[in-house]
Amino acid sequence: MDPVRHALSIVSLYGDPVATVAAAAGCAMAFAARRRWAAMAGFMAMLLAVVAIEVATKVVYYGWGFRFGIASFRGVSGHVLRAFAVWPSLGFLVCAGSSRARQIAGTIAGFVLALTVLLAMVLTDTHTPAEAIAGMLVGLAVPVLLARNERLASLRGSMQLAIVATVALLCAFAPRIDYDIETAIARTAGSLHAWWDATSCAAHAAAHPCEHAGATGIGR
Repeated sequence: MDPVRHALSIVSLYGDPVATVAAAAGCAMAFAARRRWAAMAGFMAMLLAVVAIEVATKVVYYGWGFRFGIASFRGVSGHVLRAFAVWPSLGFLVCAGSSRARQIAGTIAGFVLALTVLLAMVLTDTHTPAEAIAGMLVGLAVPVLLARNERLASLRGSMQLAIVATVALLCAFAPRIDYDIETAIARTAGSLHAWWDATSCAAHAAAHPCEHAGATGIGR
């Protein structure tokens, strides 16, 4: 494999389900360390909401054939969306409550990592620029809302280190999932939609055999 494409494929792993779930777990640890249970629930709800948007765009594409008016758009990029939703959020939550400079630096570090995922997905032709940018815009809603609405106490250095170490270990050693779950859901929805159409047509033909014969030319 070309070394550049190999490096880009490694970078793209930071947007896959394993790495982003690890980052989300780190965010949950940061909330739990501050005993902000309601805020944790709200954060997880936001994550589920943006992933649901991604799945919905793919369902209408694969299931109903809706083309969004853009030939190269098959739905929001899940890798890019998840990366922009969790990595800037993790950087913010780990550094929140400390100096403003550290808080900004943590958030920017997460943003840069997510941006490398976006570039990797486009440069490897996994997603078109439109799909990747859409993923970025939807995913960024999570850290933007988090930073605007949360006033969090600072974490001890030992807790910050524990969160970063946990996320790093999960990313390094958790088994990879080489499977696009959201697209699989969308394709399944498309198959169900096609099955339902075929069943409905068959039921209508059975209920109205004369109309069906006339429409198909049978008996002429």
